[in-house]
Amino acid sequence: MAQLLENELSIIESTFKMFVRELKQKDPETKLDEGMGFGKFVSELKDEPTILVNFTVFIAEEFLKDSSGNKD
Repeated sequence: MAQLLENELSIIESTFKMFVRELKQKDPETKLDEGMGFGKFVSELKDEPTILVNFTVFIAEEFLKDSSGNKD
């Protein structure tokens, strides 16, 4: 069970870091950075609804890429 939770956390952290990287490319002035912890990121989601929307869209797009067999 502990291994499963560690794996899930790793997937979540990787996804959030990929999102931040992509966001930094589009908006270099964003206050998010890859070095921030996931807790800080979640705090930012609560403060910035647009980040939450963008993160949700990012996750959906990644899921659709994976489920359709596209490996970019």
